[in-house]
Amino acid sequence: MKCVSRFGLGSMVTIAAAGALLGLSARARGLEEIWDLEEVDMAGTGVHPSLSSLDDQPEAWVTFRGVVLNAPDDMLDTAMQWQVFVQALPDNPAPYDRGGIALYANTWYGGPANTWPRYSTDYALGDVVEVHGLMMDYNGKVNLNERHWPENVFTVAKLDTGPVPEPVLIPSIAACNYFDPNDADADGKPDRNAGGERYQAQWCRLEGVRVADAAGWGNGSGVPITDDSHQTLTLYCGSMGDFDAYAAPGGKFNVTAIFDQEDETGQPWHGSYRMWPLRFNQIEMWGDADLDSDVDLLDVGTVAAHWTGAGGPQSKDWSQGDFDGDGDVGLLDVGEMSRNWTGSRDDLTPPGGEMPVPPGGPWAEATYDPDTGEVIVSATEVEYLRIDAPGVLTGDDPDWGFLVGSYFADDSDGFTGFWAMNNAQTFSSQSLGYVAVPGSGYGELTLVYEGAFGNGQITVPVVPEPTTWMLLVLGAAAALVRRGKRAG
Repeated sequence: MKCVSRFGLGSMVTIAAAGALLGLSARARGLEEIWDLEEVDMAGTGVHPSLSSLDDQPEAWVTFRGVVLNAPDDMLDTAMQWQVFVQALPDNPAPYDRGGIALYANTWYGGPANTWPRYSTDYALGDVVEVHGLMMDYNGKVNLNERHWPENVFTVAKLDTGPVPEPVLIPSIAACNYFDPNDADADGKPDRNAGGERYQAQWCRLEGVRVADAAGWGNGSGVPITDDSHQTLTLYCGSMGDFDAYAAPGGKFNVTAIFDQEDETGQPWHGSYRMWPLRFNQIEMWGDADLDSDVDLLDVGTVAAHWTGAGGPQSKDWSQGDFDGDGDVGLLDVGEMSRNWTGSRDDLTPPGGEMPVPPGGPWAEATYDPDTGEVIVSATEVEYLRIDAPGVLTGDDPDWGFLVGSYFADDSDGFTGFWAMNNAQTFSSQSLGYVAVPGSGYGELTLVYEGAFGNGQITVPVVPEPTTWMLLVLGAAAALVRRGKRAG
């Protein structure tokens, strides 16, 4: 299945075009190739000649160009540490279109020269940079760093801005969680055509993986993931990310992230490969057709609208509900949707120091019809509300005591949601609203609406979120509808 990461879309400038514009051929400019800098021996130790040169020797200093894969602030606390991954330019001739390298520095080396911060945080995914500095081995990978000496300052010059390279699709976990010693040219060094060294420090993608053990899930934690190859790999949740606000996916997902290695077991450096996403939106849960980090009724509607059933591929894609990439929208897709079900949740950053929306649920949806004023929600005790529609919504239920303070978007016509913080909260163009609830059940919720159709009090029914069996029934019903249409 090919599903392009959201990080790699929307730019009109290609890396290849930037490379041609800048004349970035390393061979032509006398620059080092990242693929060569990362070369290792059979023990996984770097072998580039600069690694054995002293700091004050010119041959110890290397210069190369590449594409930035992360903003520094997104990866580490830049009050203490700074790290950026840089990948080879994709328009380089093979094999020099491969490889990546981490640039790292921290505050701990001491000395009067170690003024901090010394490196800019003004780098973003897709920036084309030229780097000049020293290298060291670190736990199975070669990094560019200061060799733990504060006077060895490296330089990073931004040359251009473009998109992130297309992610390298890793066929399975079994294809990347090992050190491949194959040496076809008998030079005593692995070819790096397979295994973890093939993908290290690059923008990569794994599809159809699932969390094997969610214990410890959250910012700065590594959890094991597995797939149909029955092998495991570490998914390292970035320490500066938002993983604490989300529960671990219950079913399969795709992840696009930096492929990394930190093997603390010592030589040989043959293990501890990992995928390193920095934010939860680098994870695409099977079932999340609109890629909003929710699996909810909006996604169910998408699946129902594009239902084909199994056995008759019709070139459906992810946005139409084909999460397993077989061209169908069928019960397998519905099954993974049910395992990843979250309900709707407000993923906006809360204003005014309010606590983030908690992970888990149950969550539910509220729909609004501006012609009738009908609002349907799914609980009597509302904790959080997000709704997009014209007008003003107020609540007289005592459990709406959380509605304090205020927050309004700058552009009332262009925002996608908000936190309801007042007894009377304005909201913009019609779509869906979302509520988080502490428990599910049946009952009523009374709302007061003021809008285009008039003012009035609305008592709406409370409906539960769909359970797994309800989703399966929906899928079966959609299949019958499709068959009926084809037969007619």
